[in-house]
Amino acid sequence: KSGRVTEDTEVYAYGMVVLELLLNSRPACMGQSGGIVYPIYQVVVPQAAGALERTMAALDIKASWPPLIAREVADLALRCSHIEEGKRPQFADIARHLRQLCDINCGGRHVGPGPHGAQTRPQLGVGYVPSQHEDLRTRPQMGHDASP
Repeated sequence: KSGRVTEDTEVYAYGMVVLELLLNSRPACMGQSGGIVYPIYQVVVPQAAGALERTMAALDIKASWPPLIAREVADLALRCSHIEEGKRPQFADIARHLRQLCDINCGGRHVGPGPHGAQTRPQLGVGYVPSQHEDLRTRPQMGHDASP
C-alpha cells in the first residue's frame, strides 16, 4: 500500500509464498472477465474465522504434506500474512519456529530419500545453526551437493 519495503511487508510476502506452496495456487491471476482474481484469498479468506481449517482443506494433495507439519506451517503463513502489520511475526521468530519444527519432526535433518535412494541433507547456508549432535566436518559446503 505504501510502496515501502519493510520487514513487515517482506514477512507478508513470505507468508503468501508459503500459502502458494501449501495450496499449489497462484496468489493472483487473470480471471475470465479480464480482471485480476486472488485464488488464495477466495479459498482461504485469511482474515475470517476458520482460515486455518480452510487452508488445511485446500492443501495440495499431490504434495502429501504431513498433516501436523502442514498445520503448523499453514498457521505460521497465516500469521505472516495478517492484514495488520503489527500482528505479523518477525523473521527471527519465523526462523526459530521453523527450526523447532524441523528439530521436533526430523531431528533437524531431511529424512526422505534423495536421488537413487540415498539419504540427502539440505544445502546449508548463511545463518545455519547446527544441532548439538552434528559434526561440522561432515557438513556440506555452500554450493556443493553432498549426495552422490
